[in-house]
Amino acid sequence: MLINKEIQIVGLRFRKPDDITMEEWLSTLASERKDCLISHDTSNLYDDLCMTACIDGKCIGSVNSDDVRYILPMINRYGFLNAHFKEVYKREGHTEILRYTAMVDLDLVQPLKADEEWDSWEYDGPVLHDIREWREAEDCANALLLELQNISQMKQRGSMVENLIERLALACRYDMSVEMTAKLNDIAFCMEMEHDPLLDEWKNKIEWASTQRRTEKTQNEILKGWFPEFVSRDNCSMLICDHKKGKQGMAHYSTDDLNARLETVEQKLSDLPKGLHRHTDELNRLLVLSYYTNIPREKLRQLLSLLVMRNCILCQLMQKGDKSRDYTLVIGKLSVVCGDMINCGGLKITQN
Repeated sequence: MLINKEIQIVGLRFRKPDDITMEEWLSTLASERKDCLISHDTSNLYDDLCMTACIDGKCIGSVNSDDVRYILPMINRYGFLNAHFKEVYKREGHTEILRYTAMVDLDLVQPLKADEEWDSWEYDGPVLHDIREWREAEDCANALLLELQNISQMKQRGSMVENLIERLALACRYDMSVEMTAKLNDIAFCMEMEHDPLLDEWKNKIEWASTQRRTEKTQNEILKGWFPEFVSRDNCSMLICDHKKGKQGMAHYSTDDLNARLETVEQKLSDLPKGLHRHTDELNRLLVLSYYTNIPREKLRQLLSLLVMRNCILCQLMQKGDKSRDYTLVIGKLSVVCGDMINCGGLKITQN
């Protein structure tokens, strides 16, 4: 089944010509309304499916990751895809994107799935069982998919739908899994296919939320504002606690025991696939890059559990005055996510 699918071109600021302002460049693109040629960018080290858009042989941006699976079959078959200019679009207070349309064959579109390399990364240690932000995102996404089964009723319940979208936009930022990406994709696609002004407005909000959740700026804000509180939750503290001693049991481990646990955690992190092991001390970048590997939610849960455990163990070692590593460097790395305060299960260590 052939459909005319909207394709978003992003990353414009990286491709703008040096001798012209962004406003002038976008005005020229809008007035000329030229088709663009989309092809596979095989030079991208972190995104195997990166697609770029070119006009007259010059790259103008990259295809939004959420749109790639729709055009991938045509790219694989012909090596390129021609797309027609639709508009320059900008949300208030945010950067511009370009919208194009292209004919795609829905029968050839494959569902999103995790990269196979995740199958070989195994972790059988303790994990976080309940992450309420993930549950909130899943509940909102499921509710919106249910609403989409009856469009007329959905439009009558506009304020409730708006509330669901706002909640989903906030909560989905914490879940970089392929499962959440797929649900956001499905919601936006269903809304687009209705060709209704109100649903188009809602679709724009869903697409924006999906795009923003995978930016380093967003993840940095989340990690600084959320991670310290998250690490202090009981289920996080209990990851390395002796269940007989409860939440405070962690403090009773010897320095040798803690160093042994830390070595195990760091070894598992060093085994991360797709080059992610190179970014375990840059948590905002690590989470963004994990998105581009289509990380399964259970693997993301395991990864987050390891990061929490590492943070908690390091905090305890610093508290115990361990001299086996340079904690000036450790604090510098952890402060990326915690500002000037290292937080672990109620234990807080402020940088001097």
